[in-house]
Amino acid sequence: MMPVILPAPTIAQIDLSEIISALGAILATALSFYQYRNNRSAGRKIESYKKQLTEKLSKDSESAAMIYGILWEGLHKLGTDRIYILQPHPSHANRFLTITMEVRRGGVSAMKPQLQSLPMSEVANFVSVIARERFIRYDDISTNLIDKRSRAIMGIAGVLSIAIHRLENIDGKWIGNIFSEHTQIICRSCGKCEKVLAEMARVIAPILPDYEG
Repeated sequence: MMPVILPAPTIAQIDLSEIISALGAILATALSFYQYRNNRSAGRKIESYKKQLTEKLSKDSESAAMIYGILWEGLHKLGTDRIYILQPHPSHANRFLTITMEVRRGGVSAMKPQLQSLPMSEVANFVSVIARERFIRYDDISTNLIDKRSRAIMGIAGVLSIAIHRLENIDGKWIGNIFSEHTQIICRSCGKCEKVLAEMARVIAPILPDYEG
């Protein structure tokens, strides 16, 4: 007897559900592998970011401790009533002013609450001076300080005299100022403030953490 040869199944005779299932399995495997690679990459990036953030916070804490020590030493050397650091922020587009660190003698009120996220536009004349000049001294703010808004803020805080030194980074960009203030008597120009503040600025500027507000 001759063997019976059956014709090969046509595409129409193949079960389409089996093809779809096979393609689905392949696609699911490919997506799973792709997601696994993405998750590993994202995990590494997150861990790296956490490490960098931890290191930065630790470094900033150390820097802040050093800066406070320098401010206290300056307060003692100058016999002044209040010393603080005023910083523009955010660092990529300066629009506001904030006191970030401050030391003061006992019984002297804090200036910090008076200067938190103050828009630069409100004290434009004053900002243009402190951002440009290396050292400024106002022996009597009632007559020397022209900017009315700044004079009002200082007056409310009991400021009589101010010495201000510019802070800049290694590229010469303005990153803030050190303020030394007298609130008890008007400064009679002892001749020490420029030299002392310049030395403080030299040490503080390279380690001053950015302030983003």
